[in-house]
Amino acid sequence: MMMSDEGDTEGGFAPARETRVVIANQLSEIADVTDALDIFARTHSLPETITWRVHLALEELLRNVIAHAYPDSAEHEIEVTIKRDDVDLIATIVDDGIPFNPLNANPPDLSEALDDREVGGLGIHLARSVVDTISYEWQAGKNVMIVQSKLRRNDDVR
Repeated sequence: MMMSDEGDTEGGFAPARETRVVIANQLSEIADVTDALDIFARTHSLPETITWRVHLALEELLRNVIAHAYPDSAEHEIEVTIKRDDVDLIATIVDDGIPFNPLNANPPDLSEALDDREVGGLGIHLARSVVDTISYEWQAGKNVMIVQSKLRRNDDVR
């Protein structure tokens, strides 16, 4: 895992406005990303509910990338950038896997019994349901997923 922080520290200490984590395509490395998010959230005094929402979405989306994006068994890098602005907490996932926009997948039929449902789609559905926006682009030969959650939400108690 590789991690870096970028921020405006002119004139004294200011928390980095952005942190970047690069992991290998191994499930065990997802914890490095969620740990970085937790540290970033504490440093910026972000609401726990917002952090939890982005944490859950990142975990589900990264599991999807690791499980499905690579047709080979080689090690690949997945880059995750976490940043904030005055309105949003934003996480960006960049991978060099096969082009795939998970947002185009049909939503799961939640009315069917668990044993009768098609396999797949629940993680993406869950991720979409806990954050405000998830977007996808195929950019310079890479999948780019952007997860955004408002720092203040009407349905959060704080």
